[in-house]
Amino acid sequence: KDTKYNLFIMERNEYFGSKVWPPAETETTPYYIGPEGYLEQSLPSEKGMLQYDYNPADPYPSLGGTALGNNVGPARQNPNRERKDQLVFSKSIEREPLVLLGPVSATLWLSSTAECTSFFVLIQDEFPDGKIVNIQEGGSMVKTTSKEPVKAEISVWATGYQLNPGHKLRVVITSSWFPRFNRSLNNCEPATGASIITEAKQTVMYGPETPSSINLPVYTIVSSETN
Repeated sequence: KDTKYNLFIMERNEYFGSKVWPPAETETTPYYIGPEGYLEQSLPSEKGMLQYDYNPADPYPSLGGTALGNNVGPARQNPNRERKDQLVFSKSIEREPLVLLGPVSATLWLSSTAECTSFFVLIQDEFPDGKIVNIQEGGSMVKTTSKEPVKAEISVWATGYQLNPGHKLRVVITSSWFPRFNRSLNNCEPATGASIITEAKQTVMYGPETPSSINLPVYTIVSSETN
């Protein structure tokens, strides 16, 4: 097909052509987070907050990921499953596959006991046998200089991936992805010379007034397309 972009969708194992990026068939769709692992296209009816403790001395380890070198790629994330320094959300994929093709992002309403800290968002596929692999990840330094929650836009880069029926879309929010990225020590020091470690309590808000969401590039495959 004579197109500018030739895009591969993992787990579907097909190429699709597009004249533009992101493809015209991609619609950025917010999936809102909420209590007890809530991850849906509709907002939670009530507002609230979710919290975890982040200790830079014990950073959340990066297993695989979108980088060059050894020990990278869509590695199993199961060893991180029982960590306490994370918030986990999931949605079952039921009758039709969920195809993602384009940039992924997150809109999060955040606060922290640290003035400078980091938040990372991990997009994952949980297989029917319980295996968890990473699809894409990204993070950002966040300054929380007031008592009000801060709205943060976080790039999670782009992907081409199909989640199949029987799988679960899994989203993790944490505060490090080390050593893939430098960890924040929570003290606003430059990363190259930071030396003082401070623990922090991290808060993510949800609900109508603080609609935290994961923004997914949902791709509709039209029948006329060919590889």
